[in-house]
Amino acid sequence: MAVQPRTRRSLSTAAALALVLTLGACGDDPETLEHVTVSASVTDPDTSQTTTVHGYVPDLALPAGTTLEAPLDDPVILAVDVTVAVGPDRGFSVRPSDFTLRTSSGDSVAALTSVNRALEDESLWPLLEVGSGSTLRGWLAFPVERGSVDGATLVAARPESMTVEGRGSLEAATFEISLEPSG
Repeated sequence: MAVQPRTRRSLSTAAALALVLTLGACGDDPETLEHVTVSASVTDPDTSQTTTVHGYVPDLALPAGTTLEAPLDDPVILAVDVTVAVGPDRGFSVRPSDFTLRTSSGDSVAALTSVNRALEDESLWPLLEVGSGSTLRGWLAFPVERGSVDGATLVAARPESMTVEGRGSLEAATFEISLEPSG
């Protein structure tokens, strides 16, 4: 009996199986991640920017080689699912750097954009810059101590001297959204 040579179809099947196995080993299965539902929003009365928190994932593994500003004993990533809406008559953009997290211990933590690839590996698409007249949903990542999420607050900042058409220059302000679970 003659041995059949490999065909394109058998190579494609083998390649697809290898890809599935490789992707499955890249991180936690998004279906098994712990999702906590939050239903809260805040609107800046001067700019009409609305930030809505849909929920969070409390303990994604911090990718190897990630450098943090302050050392943590048991670091994890808190990923927060947000939607940001900027009115069409507003001449500014909202960036991930405009957000901080105040932990239950009172520490303020800046959003960490260097882990965007780790978020994408978990099918959590990072929040990008939101321009005037746009609405965008995405995830913000914050390095925290494991277990420091209870009582945490997302803080949306309006930069100092922001100029808004017809309103002139506005002072800096912050708007807080509690990460209190819904239900």
